[in-house]
Amino acid sequence: MPKTETVPTAEAAQIVGKSVKTFLRWKEAGRIEPVAKLPGLRGAYLFDRSDVEALTPADAPSSPSPGEDGAAA
Repeated sequence: MPKTETVPTAEAAQIVGKSVKTFLRWKEAGRIEPVAKLPGLRGAYLFDRSDVEALTPADAPSSPSPGEDGAAA
């Protein structure tokens, strides 16, 4: 079985040109799945580099602009 090249969240976010917070929102929304989580309470998520490179900003759910979510701006 070929070894998968993995990247941590910060590097994955940089690859797609988004913030770490946005990238983690994509993970929570199911747009990308980590292949592993390092041990510990704050263990980093690791993502398959090819999955990250296949994920484009257009694939991601759109975030509401300020004021569109019903909250006062």
